[in-house]
Amino acid sequence: MHDTAMQAAAQLMLERGMGAVSIGAVHAATGISRDRLVRAYRSTTGLTTAVYIEGHTRARALCAAGRYPHTTGVDTVAACAAALLEQAATDPVVRVVHALEMTSTASTTGLPSIYQVWTAWMIETLTSHSNAPADQRAHVGGVVPVLVAALAGMCAPHARHHHLPLVHATRARSQAVAALGVMLDQHHHR
Repeated sequence: MHDTAMQAAAQLMLERGMGAVSIGAVHAATGISRDRLVRAYRSTTGLTTAVYIEGHTRARALCAAGRYPHTTGVDTVAACAAALLEQAATDPVVRVVHALEMTSTASTTGLPSIYQVWTAWMIETLTSHSNAPADQRAHVGGVVPVLVAALAGMCAPHARHHHLPLVHATRARSQAVAALGVMLDQHHHR
């Protein structure tokens, strides 16, 4: 029931905006009884909060999986960035996190911003070897927020009429991730 409710609420937010989400709308979209939804989420605010927490958990899990064996930090970050973009393209619960990130819903959960989570993970991944000089750490610290901002922009939901066809969007995302990976690699090897 939880996954179905999360998917329906996220889809409603993406298609019709935040105001479209309610216990009744999720009931209509899923057939889950209103009583069951009220017991689980208490209110529309509780439902929206649950969507944010679920999406945050899913988006965070890719980074939390850790470093991929036998790859450099740059390769690990590039692989995670590509996975994050793919996840945002295919999972409405993850995509809506980006719409909710700057709302009061996100701040009331007590969770750190998903962008703070990504930034900390990327910096740690790129500078985890103990002999990283201070200037390299500073370069990485300057580049990573740019990468996170680019990822956030590519993951954020946009009005349907502004979307590229999926094939073009996927190609553009791959090219952007490759370019960002090259930029990171150049800064990382200084």
